[in-house]
Amino acid sequence: MIQVPPRPGQLILDEVAVRTRPLLNPKEFVNFCKERAVSVTEQRLHRFEQLRVLTPLVRVKNLGDGLVLDLDGKPTAPEDWRRYAIETSAPDASYEVPEIDESGSMPFYSQYQIFEVEEVLWEMDLVVSLEDLIGDDPKLPEWEEFLAWRVSSCQAALKRLRSALLRRAIPLLGQFLSNRYVADATTDRRTINTGATTSWGSWIQFSSMEWDWWEYREEFDPSAVVDAFSLDSDSLDRVHRAVVFRLERMDPHWEWANLLQFVARNKRNKLRGDARRAQTYRELAEMIRLLHLDLFQTDLGPPEGRRGVTITHVPELEVRENPREHLEYVVNQFGINPQARVTLFLEGESEVAFVEAAFERLFGIHYGAYAIEIVNLKGVDTATGSRKEDRYNAIFRLVDYLHDHQVASFLVLDNEGRAMQLKRDAQKRRSIFGYRRFAIPAGRVKVWRQCFELDNFSDSEIAKALMETTGNRTKFTSRDVKGIREQWPQLNLSRLYRRRTNRGLKKPELARALAEIALDSRTRRKIESRPVVKVLDRVRRFAALNHPPIFRSTWEHNQAYMDKTRIVLR
Repeated sequence: MIQVPPRPGQLILDEVAVRTRPLLNPKEFVNFCKERAVSVTEQRLHRFEQLRVLTPLVRVKNLGDGLVLDLDGKPTAPEDWRRYAIETSAPDASYEVPEIDESGSMPFYSQYQIFEVEEVLWEMDLVVSLEDLIGDDPKLPEWEEFLAWRVSSCQAALKRLRSALLRRAIPLLGQFLSNRYVADATTDRRTINTGATTSWGSWIQFSSMEWDWWEYREEFDPSAVVDAFSLDSDSLDRVHRAVVFRLERMDPHWEWANLLQFVARNKRNKLRGDARRAQTYRELAEMIRLLHLDLFQTDLGPPEGRRGVTITHVPELEVRENPREHLEYVVNQFGINPQARVTLFLEGESEVAFVEAAFERLFGIHYGAYAIEIVNLKGVDTATGSRKEDRYNAIFRLVDYLHDHQVASFLVLDNEGRAMQLKRDAQKRRSIFGYRRFAIPAGRVKVWRQCFELDNFSDSEIAKALMETTGNRTKFTSRDVKGIREQWPQLNLSRLYRRRTNRGLKKPELARALAEIALDSRTRRKIESRPVVKVLDRVRRFAALNHPPIFRSTWEHNQAYMDKTRIVLR
C-alpha cells in the first residue's frame, strides 16, 4: 500500500521538484482551484489546516532581512530546515498553525492537492435546496436534529480524511514526479515542451536557467520513488485507478479524450471549469502510468482503457505507434479530417472556372464541402509528359499515391496530344503499393471527344458566350463555331478569338459565361443532360461515399473498393 514519506516536503524541495509545477501560495492555489470549478477560499484552506484534514505541502518561514529559502543549494541539513521551513505534510506533523493574518510563515500548496480539496469539500459542504421550504404549505425540517446529524457525520469524516493515506499521498507523488514526467504527460503526441520555471520570490527562490530537462531525464532514478512511497506494482496500479475513477466521474470530455490528446497544450490550457480540472487529473494519471512503465515495464494504458474491458481498440493498437497515423484515424472518428476525399484533375482554367460556378449554382454548395480538391493541370502535356520523357509516369505515380491515402482521383482531359493513350495505358498501369491492382482505373479518366467547350455546349451557346467576353462589342456566330468543330484541333476557340479581337481569350471568363448560359432556366437544354454535369455528379457521389476509415482494417477493405470502377466517367 502506498505510504506518505516521513518528510515529504523536504523530499520534494531537496529534489527541487517544483521547476515544471511550482508551489502555490494560498491566493494562487485558490485561483488555481476556481479555474477548475473547485470553489474554496483562503479562509477555508486555513481552517482545513487547523483541522489537519488538508495541510500545505510546506510552510516557509519569514526570517526578514531579505533571507529566503534557496532551493538550488539543496537544503538537506536539519538545521537549515529548522531555520527556513516547517514540515506540514508529514504524517506526524505536529506544528502549531498560526493565525491567518500572521506573517511569520507562508503556506505553499502543490497544484495536485486539488485532488484532496475536492474530496474534503464533498465531506464538509452542506447543500440545502430551498424550493421545498417556500410556498403555501412549506415543509420545514427539524433543523436542530438535521444539523446535529450532519455535524456527527462530519466528525466521522474528519477521522476518515485524516487517515486517508492514499488521498494524501497521490498529490505528493505527483509533485515529486513532475520534473521528470510533466513534459511527457502534457505532450500533444508530436511535440514536447521541456521548459521549466525560475522563481525569485520573497519566500522561495530557485533558477532553472541552466537546468537541462534531457540531462535530468537521463539521471532520474525511478527506483527512488519506490523507496520513498513504499510502492510496488499493485499499489501503483491502485493509485492509477483511483485517479482514473475521479477523472471519469467528472470529465465532460471523457468521450473526446482521444482527440484532445492531440490538441496543442497552449489551447488545452484555455479550458476552464471541469474540463480544465480533468486535464490536471489526466496529467497526474499519465505521470503515474509512465512511472509504472519505467519501474515495472508494464503499460497501464490510457484512462479510457482502465474502466471495464476494451473489446475493440479504436483504432488498432499498432496504429498508435505512429502519432501522425494515429491522429489521422482519430480525426476520422470525429469527421474533421480536412483531407480531400476526391481529387479532380482538370485540364485548364476553363474547366476549373465552370466547375466552381456549377457547384455553387447547380448543387448549391461549394465543392470543398464534399471534400473535393480541384487541381488545374494547365494543359494536357502536364498529365501526359513530353514525347521523350516521363510518358505518364508522374501522373500515375501521383494518383497511385493519392489512392493509397484513400483519395480517389479523376482526370478530365481534352482530346489532345497523347490523352487517349494515357487512358489506354491506365488499363495496365499497376499500383506499386500492393493493395490495389491499378494506379488508377481507366474508368476514372475522362477524355472529351474534342474539348470541354465543344463537347458540352452548342454552337450558338459558345458564340453567345464569346460575345459576352467582349462586352458584345465583337460578333461571333454559330457558323464560326461550327467551322471550329469541323477543323478542330487545327483551329480552336483561342485562335478564332484572337483573329477577331486581336487579343487573347480569357478562358475563365468564357467558362463563367457558359456556366451562366447552361444554368439559365430559359435555356432549352436541360442542365442534367450536359456531359460535364454528369461527370460532376458522379464525382460528387463518389466523394460522398468515400468515408475516411477509423480502423486500418477498414482502410485495407477500402483499398479494394478504390480499385473498382463502379462510378465511371463515360
